[in-house]
Amino acid sequence: MPYRRITDGQESMRELISDLEELRLAIRMPICLFADGKPVDAEQVMLDHVSTLPLVRGHALVPQHVKSPFSERFIYLELDLCWSLLIGPFIYPNDDASVLMMIRRGLYDIAELERISDYYQALPRIDYRSAVAIGRVTAERYAYKRVRGEYPYAAVAGAFVPVPPEITAGMSTMLPEHYYKTQIHERSKHFAHPSILIEDELAQNIEAGNRDAALAVLRRINRLERATLADQPLRSLKNSLIGSITIFTRAAIQGGVPDRTGFTLSDAFIRQIERASGREQLEGVEEQAIRAFVDLVADENRQRYSNAVLRVIRFIDLHLTEDLRLERLADEVHLHPNYLSSRFHSETGQRVSAYIRDKRLEEAAHMIRYTNNSLKQIAAFLCFSSQSHFSRAFKARYGVTPSDLAGHRLPGNAKNRI
Repeated sequence: MPYRRITDGQESMRELISDLEELRLAIRMPICLFADGKPVDAEQVMLDHVSTLPLVRGHALVPQHVKSPFSERFIYLELDLCWSLLIGPFIYPNDDASVLMMIRRGLYDIAELERISDYYQALPRIDYRSAVAIGRVTAERYAYKRVRGEYPYAAVAGAFVPVPPEITAGMSTMLPEHYYKTQIHERSKHFAHPSILIEDELAQNIEAGNRDAALAVLRRINRLERATLADQPLRSLKNSLIGSITIFTRAAIQGGVPDRTGFTLSDAFIRQIERASGREQLEGVEEQAIRAFVDLVADENRQRYSNAVLRVIRFIDLHLTEDLRLERLADEVHLHPNYLSSRFHSETGQRVSAYIRDKRLEEAAHMIRYTNNSLKQIAAFLCFSSQSHFSRAFKARYGVTPSDLAGHRLPGNAKNRI
């Protein structure tokens, strides 16, 4: 291996650890150091999902902002041809890190509920601009150390790659102690990136149900060169399209589409993308997706529920695994329970309790189809008093039992109802 540290032993290790600790204190984030792609100091970060990250190699001192399939965010920074840093995990404040959605999509089992709830609650939450500032300041830090000859991770001649000039431009010869925190604050206030602004414009049009405007923005974006997100061109295109579907899904949910509806459509498009064996099969997928998501937003808005009823519906959709008594729902919208019950029934045609039951049964049907959780676990997770109660309600709604669905023993007329 052509790379090594200039010094060995405990002194070198103390220098390395001291440098990382200084950086951790400055940005208040977990950091893992990698040497030749292998973790050197991994106790600060959960590395279970690192292999799933779409990292692009060979771009030293250029921060890469990546997201795992489990909604964790990371900042990846190559220091040179040998050493790299992974900052994270963290999440954005508006990220979907809903444990219910994770379980619903089959990423976790119900048995892991307590553990994963604690994990996501403990993750740092920072906004996008602050994340960009952290990446930029960290890159500047190591560029400065290299220029000053204070780089703590050594390599033999030729291991360093050139420092991008935009990183070192305007760097002062002295860095005050509060430099990093000040820079993060200032950059988070002033940062703007054209591609992000265009993505925001696209998301806003989907959220508002403006199909033509959304398609026009998409065509503007697609005139730009796509980022390389994998070594294989087809894999890179698939990763890019899946990223687009994620943006469309979040925008539709912000526009009023229920979470489970949005993610069901998202999962369908992602499966379509993953099944493709050639680029020609992926042509037009983004436009198809935009049309589908905008139609969902339009359908939701056409129902014209009052603000109070719409808020209750969204609250129910987000809390199906919790106790949803009428009094709790009324407190959420500051209405008397009797008035809310009457208003809800007149606008939706259903009693509140019937609506909650039907939504839980829809959720159960999805989980039976697409997760490995047992029927007993699903019944308890969705607040049915017993498995037998769950089975009776399910059969009354769909004409088949949960066991029939789990075993794919469905009569023809039932397939269209579930």
